[in-house]
Amino acid sequence: MSDESPSNPQSSSKPWNDKNQYVCRARIGNKPEIRSTRKKPVVSCTLYIKSEYDDDKGKRVTKTTRVPVTMFGDKAMTFANDVNKGDYVEVEGRLQENAWEDSQGQKRTRLELIASKYQVVQRKGEQRQAA
Repeated sequence: MSDESPSNPQSSSKPWNDKNQYVCRARIGNKPEIRSTRKKPVVSCTLYIKSEYDDDKGKRVTKTTRVPVTMFGDKAMTFANDVNKGDYVEVEGRLQENAWEDSQGQKRTRLELIASKYQVVQRKGEQRQAA
């Protein structure tokens, strides 16, 4: 029997064995926005992921990547009530691409993090603990 089966993802190169898991640590860029669907609450915010590097001339460059985050259900409400703009958090979930057509008929896409877990690492204004 071959080891390349859906139940053995380590040895398989089949596309259905891809793992869509994303974990990042970043600052909350805006106060989470709460909305509701018919069945459950939905919370959205943006994570600001800062990275620094030296350019070709040796100058230090800071770049901020903005990642939209969406969370559903009771966990979403806890998240919305627990975090504030500027808090440093670790968020875990899966990436999802949304596609639509804008009012000018242009196709648009957006990648977002559908969060399932979070942890506050540092509140805005608190000093970081030495590692």
